[in-house]
Amino acid sequence: MANPQDLIIKNTVVIDDGSGVILQPMTKEFSYVVTAKHVIQIDKNDISKGFKSKDDIEVYTTADTKIALFDFYYHQDFDLAILKVEYLDSDILIKNTNCQFDERLQLWGFPKFSADHRNEEKPRIDWIENYAATVSSVSSNKLECKADDSVEKTGLDGFSGGGLFDIVSDKIYLAAIEYQVYKPDEYVNRIYSVPIKNIQKILDENDLLPICPPYLGSLSELTSEAFQSLSFFNPKTKEKLAKLFTHLSKDKIEQASFTPYSLIKKNKNLINELNNEPKSIENKELWISVLEFLQVYELLDSQFEWDEEFVNHLTKNFKFLYFIDESWKNKLKDVVLFDCGDLVNEGYLILIHNGSERPDKPDQLNQYRDPENLPSFISNGIEDPDSIAHIHSKRSKNISILHLAKLNKFSLSDREADFDNLTLVHLEEMKNQLIDSYSKYLSCGEKQ
Repeated sequence: MANPQDLIIKNTVVIDDGSGVILQPMTKEFSYVVTAKHVIQIDKNDISKGFKSKDDIEVYTTADTKIALFDFYYHQDFDLAILKVEYLDSDILIKNTNCQFDERLQLWGFPKFSADHRNEEKPRIDWIENYAATVSSVSSNKLECKADDSVEKTGLDGFSGGGLFDIVSDKIYLAAIEYQVYKPDEYVNRIYSVPIKNIQKILDENDLLPICPPYLGSLSELTSEAFQSLSFFNPKTKEKLAKLFTHLSKDKIEQASFTPYSLIKKNKNLINELNNEPKSIENKELWISVLEFLQVYELLDSQFEWDEEFVNHLTKNFKFLYFIDESWKNKLKDVVLFDCGDLVNEGYLILIHNGSERPDKPDQLNQYRDPENLPSFISNGIEDPDSIAHIHSKRSKNISILHLAKLNKFSLSDREADFDNLTLVHLEEMKNQLIDSYSKYLSCGEKQ
């Protein structure tokens, strides 16, 4: 992965006399640039004079590329605006949690305090500057920070619309958009910014797409990566089987009436996170695994259409638990005590976990449905009745716990030799072999 600072530089843009940040909505047709509203006003100090025309607003990347502007939208109450621009793609995430007092952030933008800044004879990448800043006050509409350096107010001219970023484990979260430097007394400067969560009002009022990866808006965006992580010795075998699954499900994927985004919004209980990482439920790895499961599901029971009725069936018969630890054992207690009470009899708890350490068999965790077989560190720590009920529910309903990555390895990677001499000409034979291996652990017949 690229250095976080390089990604911030790539996604920070010059907008006339101000700055901005590229964000990616759920499409590959266009992108957003978020900035301070006054940057696109005719008079930055007087909104009553209105806004510049689209043709009069110039947006440039740090690579000196001019960006095509399609439209712009602004917040009625706060100094915040969204520009709709040509597709650029951005890895910048939105910080959905509130900043905390003394939290450390980074401010990036394009000042104009020296002869080198905003000098058309120099590349724009040389114009950009950044400051470390510490949160000193938080409210719903304003984030106040103090810069580590003794930066003068004039030194931040041009930063308006620039981002305040939080970097966590090499992931970049946009926390706020800077709009003003306030001088409460002679020796103090404070950076004022609008928390980025306020962008939601602009999106809602203008019926704009949410800011999230494009693959959340279309299962088709994930198809080319399904089954590509399998540990085959022969890359041709992996490619062959990936193409087979794609061939079998291509039409239904393209016509699916649900998306990863709609599953997150409407069927929150279908997929549950066991991570502390913000918004990990949007991770691409998770949704590739879900797509792989759906492709296997169709192989085992092709009567289902990929529609809302199918999603309702899934919700009753399956629950997905997603976690990113290297070892499944680190989440064993959470898995064992997870509430499966609303699953039907003989339903499935599917573990989506691609860590390097996996169980020996796809259904190895089924042994823990029996309270007598619980590891001592779990059984000794159970006190509340709900946890005990969750374990008994798995036992009484015969809930199967399956590790999806291990199931794929068992059914595909471990049987590589069975597919070596087969091609898509042998479609039925390949299908029958896959059905035989997957159905040993997974039945997709109608239960409810």
